[in-house]
Amino acid sequence: MARLFFHPKLALQSYYWQAFFYFMIIVLTVVPFNTSAETEVIHVLEPHQYNNPPRKYCPYFNNRLASQRPLNSCAWFQQNSCCTQPEIDVIFADKALPQNLQPECSDLLDQLMCYVCSPDQYMFYNQTSQTLTVCSSFCNKIYFACQDALLKGLPIRQWYQSGDEFCRARKYNIAITNCMNFTEFRVSCAISNQSCLFITLLLLLLQHYLF
Repeated sequence: MARLFFHPKLALQSYYWQAFFYFMIIVLTVVPFNTSAETEVIHVLEPHQYNNPPRKYCPYFNNRLASQRPLNSCAWFQQNSCCTQPEIDVIFADKALPQNLQPECSDLLDQLMCYVCSPDQYMFYNQTSQTLTVCSSFCNKIYFACQDALLKGLPIRQWYQSGDEFCRARKYNIAITNCMNFTEFRVSCAISNQSCLFITLLLLLLQHYLF
């Protein structure tokens, strides 16, 4: 019977290649991008500048500078974020969400709560009165997506008759311009996630056919 012999060096090279592929898969699926350590410099505005701060300042966080920060929640803002992940964890822990949420409703509520991370928050968050201004169209979109969700045991539609009423009950101001409505950031984030998934699947296929 013929005997097969495997060269130890080839076997070792194959092992290294497999280790490399598994390492890349872990990096792409687990480790967040843009997590390099950096020293955060806080820039604070003078009181007379509060009414018209530059775009890059964050009134929710005492007008500090927005910058690139690693985020697990509200990740679509991580390239230019006002918040940090520990701050999101604390803020979200105090928020009581309705029950029986559908995916679209959950997604929209996430966006609503993530206003604290937006670098454009100077347009819709008033530092003096600590009030948030939400676009009427965004309030209505949330209302129609979440009207069957349960709030204190009853569907939201039985508590409120419109999106504006829903937002006002949460002490939000309602407007048409200069208001919070950042759905477009979710699109760019989804595109990035799809690219990451494609690369991961490609590596898996290469690993399958080469080894």
